[in-house]
Amino acid sequence: MRNLIYIISAMVLVSMISGCKPSPHPKNPDYKIIKPKVKYKATKKNLSKMVKKLQGRPYVWAEEGPNYFDCSGFTYYMYGSMGITIPRVARHQAKQGQKVEMTDLLYGDLIFFDTDKRPKGKITHVGMYVGNGWFTHASTSNYEIEYSNLYASKYYQKRLKACRRYLPQKKVIQKSMKTWKPNQSEAIKKLYSDDLL
Repeated sequence: MRNLIYIISAMVLVSMISGCKPSPHPKNPDYKIIKPKVKYKATKKNLSKMVKKLQGRPYVWAEEGPNYFDCSGFTYYMYGSMGITIPRVARHQAKQGQKVEMTDLLYGDLIFFDTDKRPKGKITHVGMYVGNGWFTHASTSNYEIEYSNLYASKYYQKRLKACRRYLPQKKVIQKSMKTWKPNQSEAIKKLYSDDLL
């Protein structure tokens, strides 16, 4: 009898632990797209807050938050939460936004990959660049939102296909300087020459 109680307790514990994380590939995915509520202004600071808050959330195919995400659902949710509408699917996200070269990536830029076993050049995965080669994404290998490094991974380097910018960048406004006039130059020379006399 005591062994039976231990077995039942173990089974309950295992089902509770496995129940904490949903299946990454549900049998009946919900393909209904839920537009995120706008909670933040579109700034790098707000995007950074969301990135930190969402790390470790489970990967679930066809989900766009707020608790579970697939790769494009993750980027769709973060940008949508700042009032920036982007397509829901990675291959469509890769066709819009401002084209960016890998060498010019800034925080918040989206980077797109072909992660098929036999790459054919199609977009199958998206992540968001966070600086120094690091990007965050809903990983299909660890089934959670995590960080990976583009520079340290030959796998991602070989499969990188496109980079796009959706986050508005602050424009540097230069103040107009007054033009130096020749008569001002003469006045200054005269002032110094008078002091020397």
